[in-house]
Amino acid sequence: MANLLSHVLGSNFLMEYLESNLTTIQLALMAINTATCGLVVSKLQEIKERHREINIKPITKELLSSLKEQIVLVVIGVVLALLIDSRVVETVLYSNYILFALETLIISVFVNSIQVLWDTGKSVFVLIEIMDEVNDEE
Repeated sequence: MANLLSHVLGSNFLMEYLESNLTTIQLALMAINTATCGLVVSKLQEIKERHREINIKPITKELLSSLKEQIVLVVIGVVLALLIDSRVVETVLYSNYILFALETLIISVFVNSIQVLWDTGKSVFVLIEIMDEVNDEE
């Protein structure tokens, strides 16, 4: 929708911004996500020390998965930016449609990168709730 709206309005702002800044934004989001994951895992370790029966392996596996997803998104973003900027797309039949599709994909990568951080950020609040419950039980 954002890409379609940009085209309807005749605005190039979003694509120019993403082409120039997407990788930097993604790396910053990944740094935040990594720090958040570290915090969550350390707190989970504290909980596990007090409650040996808790299995934190599935949680840590999902956190690692989110970091891997962000790395893949960075690679996809770079490839899409290269394709959008290349002259090859201009020579292909229906190049306007292909370019629109590539632009839509790069916007999707941006949105997905933010969504990964959102999911990890939510885990902090879930962890706070768990810690409150554990402290109430003690």
